[in-house]
Amino acid sequence: MKASKTYGGGEVVELELRDGRPPLEVKLATVQGVTQTARARAVMEVVREIAAGSSHPRI
Repeated sequence: MKASKTYGGGEVVELELRDGRPPLEVKLATVQGVTQTARARAVMEVVREIAAGSSHPRI
């Protein structure tokens, strides 16, 4: 499922970045013993799929 609206009702648009800058390094961290919310787990899953090169992450 791909959402086209934000929680506030705004439109979501995919844009290609073309400024020639190096990509940002993204790190995921969790606190041991703390249960993540379903939303946090979903975000981490999508970030991992994107990092792994999935052309169709589940968003």
